[in-house]
Amino acid sequence: MEGSKVSDLPYLMLTNVSYSYGKSNILKNICDMSGEKISLETLLNTIKSCRKMINKINSTIEYIFTIYTCNVLSIILLDLLNYSIGINLIDIFWTSFLTISIGGLCIFLDFLNEEDIYYGNLLDKNILKDNKVNFFVRGIFINALLGGIIYILLRQDFQYMMLAVNLVNNIIFAVYSLKFFKFNPFKNSICRNIFILNLILQMLYIGIKYYHNLITMVSS
Repeated sequence: MEGSKVSDLPYLMLTNVSYSYGKSNILKNICDMSGEKISLETLLNTIKSCRKMINKINSTIEYIFTIYTCNVLSIILLDLLNYSIGINLIDIFWTSFLTISIGGLCIFLDFLNEEDIYYGNLLDKNILKDNKVNFFVRGIFINALLGGIIYILLRQDFQYMMLAVNLVNNIIFAVYSLKFFKFNPFKNSICRNIFILNLILQMLYIGIKYYHNLITMVSS
């Protein structure tokens, strides 16, 4: 039970566990627990929110490491196909610090809708150690999808290969963040807007960088 006034003292003394909040020194000395400005309900909700945040932090880490694995494999794949020369520092910066970072932020901000899972004594579980195989396997799977698209474009003798690779690569990385939502992400206005912003940024980047190529493609 909880109380904030001296008048609550009688029933607080009858409970097995008592909690006081407020400025009453009498209640603070008698009750088992006390919080000057935090009610018991607020404290419990804070603990619950923290557990949800931990779940989302784990999901965000899983997303980031999976996509970074895929990103490295993509560069290796393009190098084997002699297209690595088309990758520059701006592309790497854009993908690593914008596309992936925004995707991770979108996942984390969904923590209020996360399932509340009690970890017990497993709170310090090492997510990198336990999921490193999954990071690699999922990275290979996503990269295989990109490789399939590259193969189709090569068969068609597509001359704007790097344009397509950059666009598809970043779109896949952005869309993959949806996997880590526990519900329809478009019910959350903040996450929805961030996700849409991420897609728009990809289009703008490709449009600005490959402007002349796009004009040539449209006019041909």
